[in-house]
Amino acid sequence: MVLNHRYGRSLLAAVATATALMAFPVAAHADDTPPLPVAGSLPLTNTTEQIGPGINLQHVKALAQSGWYDAQFLTVHTSGGYEMLSRAAAAAGANLKILGVTVLTSLLEDDLRAEGIETTIPEMVRARARVAARAGIAGLVCSPHEIEHARAAAPGLFIVVPGIRPSEGAGSAHGDQKRVATAGQAIDNGADYLVVGRPVRDAADPAKAFEALVAEVEAAV
Repeated sequence: MVLNHRYGRSLLAAVATATALMAFPVAAHADDTPPLPVAGSLPLTNTTEQIGPGINLQHVKALAQSGWYDAQFLTVHTSGGYEMLSRAAAAAGANLKILGVTVLTSLLEDDLRAEGIETTIPEMVRARARVAARAGIAGLVCSPHEIEHARAAAPGLFIVVPGIRPSEGAGSAHGDQKRVATAGQAIDNGADYLVVGRPVRDAADPAKAFEALVAEVEAAV
């Protein structure tokens, strides 16, 4: 889920696959409550025409024009470069906001070195944020540790932050995410949206875990 702390308890439901994206609004309607807006979390990268496996610019344009399940965000990888990002932004139009993933939270400096990349993670985030801003996309995805760098490089874009963990308890385990922080720390660093998945999804009592998250957010703002 994606929590926008700047607008009270407003939530966006983020789902990781096209199948889940199609199924989620049905569940949202099950108790006759209005469905939450949807953020399609499909981090895509490919050629400038082929945004991701089986996803091209025409699909992005169709999603934007149809208002498919009230989808508001679609993520792509900034590593795809300026032309891919700019064409995705143009295809999305005004109804769908493109988010650019900068550097995955599962990576550390040693992982970059193993790929022969000498740039530091903050430097890479800044460079990709500048390209994203020029390309005209709406927002950036970065870990809690690079928010300041992303903001400085692209001040007009909003910042979506995954890698959120509670300070203690079962949900605090990092798993494969290496650059993490608490909700309060991310907000203090300047996050606009918080992405929270496993700490709620895998909790023994997801509702209780969610309420604890909301309380932490409310205490930080």
